Amino acid sequence: MVLPVFNLWGPAAGVVVTCSFYVLVSYLYDPYGIRKYPGPFSAKFSYAWILWVGITGRRSQRIHDAHNKYGPIIRISPCELSFSDPAVYPVIHSNLFTTLSKTDHGQKRRLLHPLFTAQVAREFTPRTSSLMAQLIDKWESHYISSEAGFIWFDCVPWITLLAFDSIGEFIFGEPFGMIESGSDSVTVPTDLQLPFVMDKATDVEHYPISLAHIVSMRERYNYPLGLLPKWWRPIGLRVLRKEAQAAEIFSAFVAHRLAERLSTTVPQLENAHDLVGRFLHKSQAQSEEFRPESLVAELITILVAGSDTTRNALIAALYYLAQSQNAQRNLQAELDSHMTSCTISYTDIEVLPCLNACLNETLRLYSPVGIGLPRTVPHPGMSISGAWLAGGTTVGVPIYTVHRSAALWGGHPEEFRPERWLQGDGAQAGLDADALKAFSDGPMRCIGKHLALAQLRVMIAAIFKRFDVVLEVPESPLHIEEWFVRKATECRIGLRRR
Repeated sequence: MVLPVFNLWGPAAGVVVTCSFYVLVSYLYDPYGIRKYPGPFSAKFSYAWILWVGITGRRSQRIHDAHNKYGPIIRISPCELSFSDPAVYPVIHSNLFTTLSKTDHGQKRRLLHPLFTAQVAREFTPRTSSLMAQLIDKWESHYISSEAGFIWFDCVPWITLLAFDSIGEFIFGEPFGMIESGSDSVTVPTDLQLPFVMDKATDVEHYPISLAHIVSMRERYNYPLGLLPKWWRPIGLRVLRKEAQAAEIFSAFVAHRLAERLSTTVPQLENAHDLVGRFLHKSQAQSEEFRPESLVAELITILVAGSDTTRNALIAALYYLAQSQNAQRNLQAELDSHMTSCTISYTDIEVLPCLNACLNETLRLYSPVGIGLPRTVPHPGMSISGAWLAGGTTVGVPIYTVHRSAALWGGHPEEFRPERWLQGDGAQAGLDADALKAFSDGPMRCIGKHLALAQLRVMIAAIFKRFDVVLEVPESPLHIEEWFVRKATECRIGLRRR
């Protein structure tokens, strides 16, 4: 019997011709009129480059390198331009621009904004101080040796527990107990749909999960899907099935925690210090209908964004101040002159120049979100930085690159130098403060800015008032992976009691 021989060269050639035709048409069609702008070759006709830099965890650095290579305006996908000129940032982030869900975002912001004021943030600082006292006690018992020398450890897991406990306290009125247990284990209902039936959610079977792992998996689901064009997303959903399940588990966790909080609500809501309690009080005072299910999506965002910002900024501050011993000594001298003990009064530290300079410089070099939030040019189009762009074009200014502009920050913008915030006259200092975009600008600016800054001031002051901090390997870079958020993955330090 003679078996037929199949010639695969014909089909293979067909695939090559089809792909080549698609590439050529995509490049020549150019519906947004941006073919003339330079950039990575594959970004001219496909989304492959932007997807690649996203899933490799180095998007901010790759786009920064591309700007250094190609210039101030570069094409990073068939429909998207990136601008490195800091002067473009306020133009793109003005009210003229739109996001995919701007109307919905504005409605949610108006509802939640009164719950994130500077005064609310100040009122929460005693609870942050209490959590810091727990963390410092743990570090004292685990990592302070009676003998000479340091006990080296990775501070990332501990800071992760602190960040989750802090945002749990703020949202639900009590921490998750992670610092006390030394673990990020929490429980979720076995039936993931039950938490959304709020009257049944407090009496169900549970199983344990690692909250940090689930949050990380969820981000590995949301971020790649956001990079894909709409017609590619069904494929992404099939590939990212485990990550999609993690997102579902996290939603169930938040819904169940909300159900537990609602089951313990007391009549005196005007005295509530947590976000849910304040929200309920506001709803009752304005006679608004409250649907718990509608609050879950907001709490998911707040829990992730709040814990990520605190976690990553605090780890970065520890890293930079441990690496720059002179800056650390200057900070400690200021803290010693304003704090008689390790007990923190927020009014005493809120305006300390050196503390705020260290915090601002940390956020400059390590903005938790480095990419900037892309915007869509409104129809029919407009001119940006002298370039006319058609409506529908996606544009953005990478925060990572703006924060490394020598024109804004002076010499050596890649280096950690808190003193740059302490030099010059008031006008120059004001310009620098306005140029710091760690919390974005415009309608999409971070609603939790006041809370994050207050927490970070308390946390940094508490650690460096009690300890000298050093890096195990002073020259080592801070280990980072980037999805939507730039996440520190390891930071090995040693402590010495002062």
